[in-house]
Formats: sequence, C-alpha cells, structure tokens
Amino acid sequence: MLVFLHGGAFLGGSAAAPAHDGTAFARGGAVLVSVQYRLGIDGFLPLDGGATNLGLRDQLAALRWVQENITGFGGDPADVTLFGEASGAVSVACLLGSPLSAGLFHRAIVQSGHPDMVRDGVQARRLAKVVADELKAEPTAEAFRKVSTEQLLDAQDAVLRPGGAPDLRDALGYDRGYGLSPFLPVVGDDVLPRHPGKAIRAGAGADVDLLAGSCSEEMRLFLVPTGVLEAVTDDQAVASLAVSHPDPAGVLAAYGLGTDRAAGEVLVEALTDLVFRDGVRDLAEHHTGRTFRYEFEWGSPLLEGRLGACHGLEVPFVFDALEPASGPRGLVGENAPRQLARELNGAWLRFAATGSPGWTEYTGDDTVFHAY
Repeated sequence: MLVFLHGGAFLGGSAAAPAHDGTAFARGGAVLVSVQYRLGIDGFLPLDGGATNLGLRDQLAALRWVQENITGFGGDPADVTLFGEASGAVSVACLLGSPLSAGLFHRAIVQSGHPDMVRDGVQARRLAKVVADELKAEPTAEAFRKVSTEQLLDAQDAVLRPGGAPDLRDALGYDRGYGLSPFLPVVGDDVLPRHPGKAIRAGAGADVDLLAGSCSEEMRLFLVPTGVLEAVTDDQAVASLAVSHPDPAGVLAAYGLGTDRAAGEVLVEALTDLVFRDGVRDLAEHHTGRTFRYEFEWGSPLLEGRLGACHGLEVPFVFDALEPASGPRGLVGENAPRQLARELNGAWLRFAATGSPGWTEYTGDDTVFHAY
C-alpha cells in the first residue's frame, strides 16, 4: 500500500488535486492513502510555547492512523510505501531521518526533494519575528491563537511578497529554500532532533528501501512563465542567486555565465542542480539501505516546448492521470505518451510491492534510470 504527501512549497497544494487521482494505483491492486497536512504559518512556523513542525506531525499522525486502521480498507500496515513530490518529497526525506517514524513505513519515494531543505532555529525565529511584527503580536503560540485565520493568511501573504521575508541565510550563507518558500521544516525538536540528512548518513532509514529522483529541467517551471528566462542579464542572474548562495558568481561561471550562453539558461541549469538534483544525488549516495534513482526527461510541449522537463511534470505520469493535465493549455499537452505514464505508474507499483521499481540499484550516475 502507498501513502502520498502532496507538494506545494509548504504553502499550498492538496491531496485532492485531479493529478493525484489514485485510480490507476487502485487498478494495479494497491491501497492509496492521500494526506492533508498543515501548511505555512500553521504547519511550519515555530513559536515560543507551541509545538514545532506541526505539518510533519500531521504526517506522522496519518502514518499512525494507517498502522491502526488500514486493514479495514484492505491495506497491509506491515508493507507501507510513503511517497511525495516537491515539499511532500522533502517531508518524506525528513521523516526518513526522524526517530519518530520508526516502523511507520517500509519504503520511501522522494520525487524532487531531499533532506537538506530545512532550517535551524535561528532562521526560524527570525521568520517568526517578522510574521509577528506584521500581526502586531508577540511571536508566541498564545498570542497567535488570538489572531483570526484571515489575519494569519494576510500576514503570510505579506511575508511572501518580494522583500517581505527576512534574510533566511544560514551561518554558511545559504537560504535552503532558495526563495521558493520561507516556510520549511525546522531542526532541533523531537521530530528532527538532528539534521535529517546527517541522520540518514549515520544510518537512519537503512531498513527502508528508497527510490529518489528529479526532473532534468526543474527550474523552468519558475523562470519560463515569468519571462525571467529571456529577460535576465548576467548581473541580474548573479544578484538573484546572491540572496541564497555565498558564491553566486563562482557557481554561475562554472555553468557558463560570461560566455556565449544566455544568462537565463545558465540560471535554470544551476538552480535545477542547487535546489533539486544535487540534494537528490546526495540523498541517494548516502542512504545506507537499498536505493534506486531516476531522472524524468520528457519535456512539456507547453509554451512552444520551453518548459521542458520542468518541476512537477512527472506527477500525472506517476499517477497515470494524464487527462487533468492534457489539452492545448495543459502541462502535458494533447499527445502525451500514455505508455510512459503506464510504465512509471507500474514502476511505482512494483517498488511498493517488492522494493524494486524494475531497474538497477543506484551505485553512481551510470545507474540512474532515465524516463522519457
């Protein structure tokens, strides 16, 4: 059986989205549970006097519910595969490194996420102070309980506006959210007593089979529709990365900035690696249990093909639910390869049933499965 955690940058998204239709999984003989969890301020803003990582705690509660109740739906609590995409994948990776998840799932699928997208208490408190100032309240759980949901959402929107969030770089000069979201899981409580990536390196989740991967052109989803890809200059590319990385010029130069390559193309390639692929590779290399890795390379025809193999594109294929994303304005277009959807959905089903998606275990770049 499978348990799914949706994406949405820890800010939005829904398990009930049409692209998350579990019919194909059920048709393949699996029981699928999709989880809603708290987001944004409610789920991932630690406040004095309150519980931390409430979104992750919701996910843990759902996994405990599965253990206690899923036999009534035909599922096996001793054979649970937890999978997620984007922030849902970050959540899976975090739970892989959490001591509170022991025995709650036996296989994990991480789609475009990794355990490095977390914050320490310093940045989290900085963010809490900015949100509290917006609300004209103290950054405490007691004070926030007196604030209406509408006020919380207004304050959250204010933080998400350009320039609204504080400096969220850590001691090494990195914003681990790379500007995609200020709200991330926080290290230092009972859910994540240590950095989940370090915990995994030390053997956490060794008894959990892992399938991890990303799309080959993730950041096109964020830079193509906004027009940034065509408009950004070399100096602007460096400046945009400087708010998240301590050596923006050096990084972008390694990808060809300053040559005849367009700055937008350089930025897409660099950010795809920094935000997604590098973390996925690191997770696959340091997970001490059985591991498989993929890269999704089929490109969207939308916007004259400029979206490419962008972030989230694999989701309707994994669920074999192409219809909601089809059509002249749909992400997968009008003639998406249905065979690829059947193959990916089948691979996820095989992994959930056997611990292998049907390809070679990961031992390096030459054992990455390329889906296109």
